[in-house]
Amino acid sequence: MRRLAPALILWTIASSVAVTGAVASAQEAPRTTASSAPTTTATATEGGGDAGLAGAADLPPGFTDGEPVGGTEAPDPDLPVASPAPAGEAPTARTSAASSTTLRYFGDGPWAAINAATDATSRCSGLTGPELTALVVAPIFKESSAATSPSSAPAPMTLSRYDEWNGTSATTSNQSANGTLYAFRDPYTAYPRAFWHPGIGIWQYDSAGVGAPYTAIERMDTRVVAGDVAAGMAARYCSPPTNVVGHGAPFTDQERRDAAWWPWWAGSSTRSCSLCQAEYAKMTASTPYFANVSLVQGMSATGGAVKRSCTLPGSTAAVECWYVNPSVGVIQGATGWATLAPDGRGTPTVAPTPLSKPFYVIKRNGYEERHWLKADTGYDIDISGKRLLGKNERVRSNQAGSGITWSASSGLCDLTASRGSCATTPVTPPPATNPVPAPAGIKATTASVGGTYRPISFDYDGDGKGDILWYAPGVAGDALWQGRGSGQFGDRKINIGSTYEDVLPLDVNGDGRDDLLFYQRSTGRSFLWYSRGDGTFTSVTLSPGAGRQPLIGDFDGDGGDDVFWYGPGAVADSLWTWNGIGFDAHADTVSGAYQPFVGDFDGNGLDDIFWYGPGPSADRLWLHARAGGYVSKAIAVGGPYTPLVGDFNGDRQDDVFWYAPGTAADYSWFATGAGTFSSTAVTVSDSYEPVVLDLDGDRRDDIVWHKPNGTTDFWTRWTPTRDRSSITLATKAPHQAVPGSFSAGGGDGIFWYAPGATIESIWYR
Repeated sequence: MRRLAPALILWTIASSVAVTGAVASAQEAPRTTASSAPTTTATATEGGGDAGLAGAADLPPGFTDGEPVGGTEAPDPDLPVASPAPAGEAPTARTSAASSTTLRYFGDGPWAAINAATDATSRCSGLTGPELTALVVAPIFKESSAATSPSSAPAPMTLSRYDEWNGTSATTSNQSANGTLYAFRDPYTAYPRAFWHPGIGIWQYDSAGVGAPYTAIERMDTRVVAGDVAAGMAARYCSPPTNVVGHGAPFTDQERRDAAWWPWWAGSSTRSCSLCQAEYAKMTASTPYFANVSLVQGMSATGGAVKRSCTLPGSTAAVECWYVNPSVGVIQGATGWATLAPDGRGTPTVAPTPLSKPFYVIKRNGYEERHWLKADTGYDIDISGKRLLGKNERVRSNQAGSGITWSASSGLCDLTASRGSCATTPVTPPPATNPVPAPAGIKATTASVGGTYRPISFDYDGDGKGDILWYAPGVAGDALWQGRGSGQFGDRKINIGSTYEDVLPLDVNGDGRDDLLFYQRSTGRSFLWYSRGDGTFTSVTLSPGAGRQPLIGDFDGDGGDDVFWYGPGAVADSLWTWNGIGFDAHADTVSGAYQPFVGDFDGNGLDDIFWYGPGPSADRLWLHARAGGYVSKAIAVGGPYTPLVGDFNGDRQDDVFWYAPGTAADYSWFATGAGTFSSTAVTVSDSYEPVVLDLDGDRRDDIVWHKPNGTTDFWTRWTPTRDRSSITLATKAPHQAVPGSFSAGGGDGIFWYAPGATIESIWYR
């Protein structure tokens, strides 16, 4: 069946910088497909506070009034109004369409779901398909978002935030029972963000009313809830209940519309929804309808909620579970509801309520369950709750079986993401002779990787013990090994599914857990994987542009890593600093072709950038200052080298070893403060693949010189007075040296990796 298509706007969901395309004119056109990737820098975590929240301005009155949609607190619709309108006459107070068109923005996925639902709904002869669609859409702009910009298109994930408690511990009203929505029915709980939101989705279906039969995900999923909305509206429009309208037939068209919207005005003495009527009038004022609605590409019907498979205690059978992460960068559509004081106001009696941390939704045995894992909440326990479907989530004295049953445990295992109560598979060392014998004072064990990978050493869970991402570029499967210290690991499966030149660990928010930056230089395709600490990640799309080289370091001294996007030659450069919820971009200019590297060369705790131009090219050193900005110093290297950065003498300033493969002269530069160095000639007369690490744990960096299948390797160390010594290593193996925190207590070690079926070795202390 035909559908009147609103205008299409080329906008990408969950972006922090608005870049819109042209708005097409309204016409009867085929639906558009979602765009493949966002085009702007995206935020990745929750916001804090209210300041500067443009999205919060789009929170409509129906969202902030705290009234459950279709809630049982509404006055009995059978009661007569003071002056009911005569039968067949329209009420006198009525809002007409605005004199000028106000654009409303709407996600393409929810729009398609609504149209499918209204197509499938039985209607009476006086109600057309487009009219039913307009009826269904109108309350959304009252309840979830005014949708005045592409970034504030109504979000299917929307969670109610105005369910504050009135301070009275009672179960006689929804407001007094709102305290039972907190974990363990305690409004002063130590776990405030394990909060059970009762109003869900773009229509804000609440379990106190029309939302009672549905789980949270069913109320989010417009493919499910739109059918109930459309069926209910069509039934009330075609046969208005006398207790809703206030009289019997005949009915005006206006009264029929108000009857259709009854759940969104229940409790009002006017028996009408003026905001619904105003939006309906705007949508139906044009021919064809919906000229004032512009579609936003890339929004799914669930708005960012993800379906997974889970197991629960007592059964090995997998059940369908949905992961809901109400974080900026994951939410598709408006985020004002999520960025508004996510921790609440410090008291349960003042709105908004706390925003729930990510949670799982499961439907089984007639109950809705929600599970909060401590990896998501940061709490010391897992938390779960369940409520009987069809009942109010609040504990009500007039409704047997109402309320949430809370538990200080979960036991949920997310099989899809290998998180929760899922045991990692220990990596068992193979019974074989160690192929890379360790020197005196260093222990060794064996492992078997069994594949061809690019190993990435980092610490995703923040426990100080080195983990390894075994990245297989392309579509091959990847693996994540969780370090347990002393050369031991646990194995998790993971999937990246593409090829990137740069896969770089970084800790953007300084929480001690390494995140991952993926960057494809030829296309500019880039993602930030924000670590949840349990082996899973929140993926956020970035758009730095093509042809750049990312440099990682804490350049502003805030404790979190920043990204300097260096564009060789005339390509624009930019410094991205973390602001708590996303990156702020600062344009900069390098002007030249360099092989830059990062280190703290003046010992002030901030990372600096060494702009090294191989050969006779001029070099520069950017020393970042705690007061902001940097000092640029001219410096001369002169020659083609491989720079190795480390604090070789332990003075907390990074030094540089200038290694020239082969027989050319080499130099060690020791930092002497303020970006100056003392140079010493050194001879390394062969070609190696050197790695820098503190292998012996003396808090001074060393260099291990390894040549795959070579004859002689070396381990070079320095004293605090810069004296150098080297010992011979009996490695002589085809392996690649991968340094990381593989020793007991998180000290440095080496994972000796070889592609294919070759046995690997791990050095540790």
